[in-house]
Amino acid sequence: MTTDDLSTGSRTATARSRFEPAIGGATLAVLISGFLPWFQSGWAASTNGVNSYETNRSAWAASTAWSMALMLSATSGAAAILPARIDRQPPRWASLRWAPPTLSFLGIVFVLWTWIDIPRADTVGAGGWTTGSGGHIGDIAHDRLQILHLDGLRYDVGWGLYIGILAMSSLCALLVGHALRARRHAARSCDDARGSRSAKTHGDPGWPPGSC
Repeated sequence: MTTDDLSTGSRTATARSRFEPAIGGATLAVLISGFLPWFQSGWAASTNGVNSYETNRSAWAASTAWSMALMLSATSGAAAILPARIDRQPPRWASLRWAPPTLSFLGIVFVLWTWIDIPRADTVGAGGWTTGSGGHIGDIAHDRLQILHLDGLRYDVGWGLYIGILAMSSLCALLVGHALRARRHAARSCDDARGSRSAKTHGDPGWPPGSC
């Protein structure tokens, strides 16, 4: 291993080290956000006065689709900070550095699509939480979400959903920055290697064949 190789490896490691702690923190934030209230129900009952009640469900408890999206996003973060170094692989593998941000973006799209796809109901009987279906008013049935707004009764997404989307978007932005920086450093390292080889071979930049 030459001094140039050591220098190249050092620059690449430094480039990663600036992103990896932030990516790790963002990945953890994505997983934690899944335990916040992603879906809520609220209702009022009149018993010696009017009392208000509320039920919260996390992403994990409310929707399989949301759970899968969170896991997809977290997996993308973990994949970006694995010990394997994609840019040290042959050029045909270089595009894999874009796999983590792509997976992260798909996770965000999946969350938004699931949210948009939640049906809107305008009567209690249209929902999945009536006593006739074996539940009680205010119950939130897993994978049977509906948005409903009536006097004294409300079902809708909770504030945890917005925190989750923010955490996932932050992770995606970090992964894009990580991939762009890795690509720039890989190109710079390749140029340095070509220059070194060119000097060693008396100005023949094409030797050895297949380099970079």
